[in-house]
Amino acid sequence: MARNRMDRTCVDTLHKSSWQLPFWVELIGQWSSIANSIFKEIARKLIDSTRNLKAGYFLGQKISIALQMRPVFWERFPVTVMRSSPKMTNSKGYRRGTRDLFARRFRTHGTIPLSTYMKVYKVGDIVDIRGNGAVQKGMPHKVYHGKTGRVYNVTQHALGIIVNKRVRGRILPKRINVRIEHIKHSKCRQDFLKRVKENERLLKEAKAAGKIVNLKRQPAGPKPAHIVSGTEKPVLLAPIPYEFVA
Repeated sequence: MARNRMDRTCVDTLHKSSWQLPFWVELIGQWSSIANSIFKEIARKLIDSTRNLKAGYFLGQKISIALQMRPVFWERFPVTVMRSSPKMTNSKGYRRGTRDLFARRFRTHGTIPLSTYMKVYKVGDIVDIRGNGAVQKGMPHKVYHGKTGRVYNVTQHALGIIVNKRVRGRILPKRINVRIEHIKHSKCRQDFLKRVKENERLLKEAKAAGKIVNLKRQPAGPKPAHIVSGTEKPVLLAPIPYEFVA
């Protein structure tokens, strides 16, 4: 029964494409004593199905010669071609392609620090999502890895976060639940809050002195003019004139 199933599979494969023949030769080549008889039977079935006597006879001769002259056969068909799968893999796992994405950094493996669980999160806080491969529970999807969102719900071990996700030409606010091992407080507003405090201080000082202060940020301008004094004489650099050499 197994042999008939194997023969039928080989015949179907040979019908689809002839270049896959070495792949099946390698699989059945371990039974060298019956390989010739099996492939002769496959060739006979191919003749019966296609009514092409020349094709079946040529196929049987080709297989028989290939099994007898194995070194020449392997040189003709490289290993990469023989061991290639007939179909391309298309895994649809939920966490496919995340071996490096969720991997922990160098020398940060082991027990998760206690400070991870001691942080206080409140509704409205801005947090960064970063998946930790050591904790499989409550992991975010790889789409949300590295994104920043706002907390809208706090539970015992996880947070509800609103994250923007691009779906084709739209940006949709998605609500996801992530455990606290995979999130941390964001620092995206630190510079803004620091500038607010600095502006308040400048306003207070200017009001006390009776002056007007400009609180707008200005781009960095070019460096001011200055004189460079050197001990050595300056060297004039110029391109070498082009010389045509016949």
